[in-house]
Amino acid sequence: MSAAWMRLAAVLCLSGPVLADPESEDVLWRACGESVTIQCRSSEPQLKHLDLRKGLNKYVSVLQQSAASDHRIGGEFTERVQGNGAFPNVDVLIKNLTSGDTGVYRCMYRQANQTGTEAKQGSGSVLVVVRGDRCRPACCPAPEEQSLVPVWVMVGAAALLTVVMCLLMWLIKTKTAAPAEATTYATMKPGSEPGGSGADVYEEMRGALGPPPAGAMGLQGAGEGDAGLSA
Repeated sequence: MSAAWMRLAAVLCLSGPVLADPESEDVLWRACGESVTIQCRSSEPQLKHLDLRKGLNKYVSVLQQSAASDHRIGGEFTERVQGNGAFPNVDVLIKNLTSGDTGVYRCMYRQANQTGTEAKQGSGSVLVVVRGDRCRPACCPAPEEQSLVPVWVMVGAAALLTVVMCLLMWLIKTKTAAPAEATTYATMKPGSEPGGSGADVYEEMRGALGPPPAGAMGLQGAGEGDAGLSA
């Protein structure tokens, strides 16, 4: 048995005394999104106030109206309830019904007497049954839709965090590589190329050619002696 039918069975058991009144024995069946009109009537004299209530022992006020003032609508019904007619005969229209609107609606009046006022139930009290287990107010998404919201939030946050971390790592790598390259070029001698100095190149050339022959050394010495005599 679905939750809606269990709720209906409980309401029927509790609403027996209310619906026993010959003038309030109606049961109104409606589908989700439809409307219902509850007609509160009373011919009692000296009526001061009307309160359309949903529920039995624990109830909420749907609409209140007095002989001296206009009607007031209960908070949770503000956008869906409309009152028409002159006190004490008032038609109450409830629009966009949901499964939560299933229940007993009672037209309760306050009547003046010698000691003050007393409660009187008028005609028009009904049991409203809204069919549809999945009927929900338009403002509230289904539970499965609500459960998807945190998942998408977490996925988006993880993607954003990944992008930020990659950007930070790239900036740090770029800033550390630039000073190292500048230091390398600053320590090189003028006229040298990266990878070695000019003196190192000269030493490599001497090593490749090897020592000069002995005769060449003697001729080089004699040439130097003649150059000294002539001087």
